[in-house]
Amino acid sequence: MKKLLSCLTLLISLHSFSQSNTCASATAIAVNATCITTNGTLVASTYTTITGACGASSGNRNDVWYIFTAPATNPLITVAGAVANPRFQVYTNNCTTPVSIYCSNSGSEAVNGLTTGTQYLLRVYSNTNNSNTFTICLAAPVTAPSNNTCAGATSITSVTTCGATGGQSLFFADVTGSPISTFGTANDVWYTTTVPANVTSLRIDVTGLGASLNSNNTFIEAFNANACGTVSTATSIGTASIGTGLSLINLTPGATYYFRVFTTTSPAYGASIDWTFSICVSHSTTVPGNNECANAVILTPGTTVSGTVANATASASIPAACSGTADDDVWYRFTAVRTFATVSLSSGSALASSGDMIQVFSGACGSLVSIGCGEDAVNLTGLSVSSIYYIRVYSAGATGTGAKAGPYNGMIFNNGAAFNISVTPAASVTVASGRMKEMYQQTNLVSDNIIADPWEVTYGPDGYLWLTEAKGYRVFRMDPATGARTTVLDISKGSTFLPLADTSFDMRYEIGVNNPQGGFAGLAVHPNFLNATTPKNFVYVSYVYKYNTTLSGNNGAFYTNRIVRFTYNTGTGKLESPVSLCDTIPGSGDHNSQRMIIAPVSGTDYLFYAAGDMGAGQFANQNRANKAQDSTSYEGKILRFNLEDDGDGAALDKWIPNSNPYNASLGVQSAVW
Repeated sequence: MKKLLSCLTLLISLHSFSQSNTCASATAIAVNATCITTNGTLVASTYTTITGACGASSGNRNDVWYIFTAPATNPLITVAGAVANPRFQVYTNNCTTPVSIYCSNSGSEAVNGLTTGTQYLLRVYSNTNNSNTFTICLAAPVTAPSNNTCAGATSITSVTTCGATGGQSLFFADVTGSPISTFGTANDVWYTTTVPANVTSLRIDVTGLGASLNSNNTFIEAFNANACGTVSTATSIGTASIGTGLSLINLTPGATYYFRVFTTTSPAYGASIDWTFSICVSHSTTVPGNNECANAVILTPGTTVSGTVANATASASIPAACSGTADDDVWYRFTAVRTFATVSLSSGSALASSGDMIQVFSGACGSLVSIGCGEDAVNLTGLSVSSIYYIRVYSAGATGTGAKAGPYNGMIFNNGAAFNISVTPAASVTVASGRMKEMYQQTNLVSDNIIADPWEVTYGPDGYLWLTEAKGYRVFRMDPATGARTTVLDISKGSTFLPLADTSFDMRYEIGVNNPQGGFAGLAVHPNFLNATTPKNFVYVSYVYKYNTTLSGNNGAFYTNRIVRFTYNTGTGKLESPVSLCDTIPGSGDHNSQRMIIAPVSGTDYLFYAAGDMGAGQFANQNRANKAQDSTSYEGKILRFNLEDDGDGAALDKWIPNSNPYNASLGVQSAVW
C-alpha cells in the first residue's frame, strides 16, 4: 500500500503546475531589474479558448498564464529552456473581454507600448505545441543604444584591412534628434570617423546582420559635418543600402565625418540579437598611377579599361574644368582612328553619384586645349586621324558623393570612385561568317562593360538606334554610323534625370540585392515619331518597377512591372512627361519577358507586351502557381494596349482597347490578348 501511495504521489508531482493553466487564475510574476528566471512547464497544459489567441493552427496552442504589473512601457520578456519554439502573448487584464496587445515571434522580445503601473495577462505557449519545461523572466525596460543620438556617436577608426567592429545594435533605436530620410523612418545609431592623412576616400560596410536587418530596410548615411550641430539633410553626402556598402570620395584628409546606420523598420520589438550588426570603415593609401597627365593610360579604341579616382589629386597647370571641382583627376590618352569618337564611362558607376565628368583635350601635356566635356559620354567630331588626344576623368563633387541633388542624394551602387572607360568606335575589321564565307566589315560602336546589360535595340523611324540598359535603367539614342549616343532617359534608383514631381516613376528597389531577370527591358517607338506632318513623339518602355517579397520554400520571388509612355522633347533631346499605361503587371526574378512591339490590327496600331510565366515551376519559383492558362491573370500572356488613351473607363482602363477579347467574359477591361 505504501508503495502504491508513493507511486501516486510521484505521478501527481510530475504533472503539477508552478503556474496556472487558465486565464482566470493566472499566476503573479515579478518584473525584476535583471533577468531572474522562474521555472515553468507546458506538460499536460491545455488550450484556453480565448479571443485573439496567437500561434499556429488558428491559435489553438496549449498554454499557461501569468499576470504582471508593467514597471515601464517596454519590459523584456524571455521564455527559454527545454521547450521548443517558445512564444508568449500579452493581453489586457480581463479574461472575459480580453484585448490582445502583443504576439511574440520568438521566445525573447521587448514588448512595447505598455502603460506603466498597469496589470497585464501573459500567455505562454509553444508555437509547435511542444510539451516541455521552460524558464521565464520579465526584466527591466529596454533602453535605446548609447549612440542612439548624434551626441553619443561611437568613434570608428578607418583601417586598410577590414576587421569589422562587432557588438553594434539598433535594438530600441529611434529617431530622436535625427534628420529625416527620404528612405523612410530613420531609427538610427551614430558614428564618427576621421580620414587618415593623405587619404580622400573611405568605404563603410555593415555585415553580420541580425535576423531583422536586411538590405531593403537598413541603410548607411554619411554627412559632411564635423559636429552634431551641422548634421542635417542638407549636409548629407551619401546614402546606401547595407547590401552595397557606402563609398565616399573627395574627403578631406584629417577631417572628421559623422555617419549613421538606420533601419526603416521599428526595432522596438523582437529579440535583441535580431537587431545586431558589425561595422567597418576602411581605406586605401594607393594613389592612381595615372594621377598626372604625363602618366596617362593608353586607351585603344574599342577596348575598355578600369579606373578609379580614389586618392587622386588635382593636376597643376590644366585648363579650367568643365564644371564642378576637378580636385581628383586621372588621365588617359588615345590615338584617333577616325574623325569622330565617343568617350564613355560605365553605367552605374558610383562615381556617377558625384557627377562623373569627362574632359577631352587636344595638344600635349603642358599645352592642352579643351575640346569636349560631358558626364557619362562625350561625342567628338573634327578629330585628326592618327593624332593623340588626352582625357581626364574626375568627380565634379566638392565633397563626398553628393554633388547631384535630388530625393535620393548620393545613392551608391558600386565601388565609389571606380569606373570603366572606353573610346569608340574601334577601327573597322573584316570578318568572315556563314557557310558561304561571306565577308563583312565590323565596327564596334560600344565597348564591353560600358552599357549595363543592353536589352532592347530598336531601329527607330528617326534613323537612330534606341537601346535600353537592363541593369542601368537608362535609354540611349545612338547614331548607327558613328556610335555617337545621348542618354535620353535615366530612371535608375536615385536618379535626378526627371523633375522631382516625376521621380515616382524611377525604379524602387536595390538591383544589387534583388536582381531580377531583365529589369529595364522593352522599348517601342511610335510609328509617327518625328513625323513631319502628324508627329507622335511617343516612346513606350517596360521595366521592373519594384521588388515586393520572396516567399520561402521556393514559392516565388515577386516584383511589379509597369509600362510607361514618355514624350520626346526635340529641344532638349530627352524623354519626359511619363504616363502610366499599366502599373500592376506581375513580375518575378525569372521569366519576366517584357518585350514590346507596335503592330496594326485591322488598320489600327496597338502596343503589344509579352508577359512571361514568372518562371513558375523552377528554381525560386518552383512552387509558384503557373497562371499562363488563367485568363484572369496577366502572367504568361500577350497584352494589348492603346497607343493613346481612348478617353473612357476609370484610371488606367482608358489604355485598354474596348475590343480586347476578354473584356466581355471577364466583366472588366482586360489587357489580355
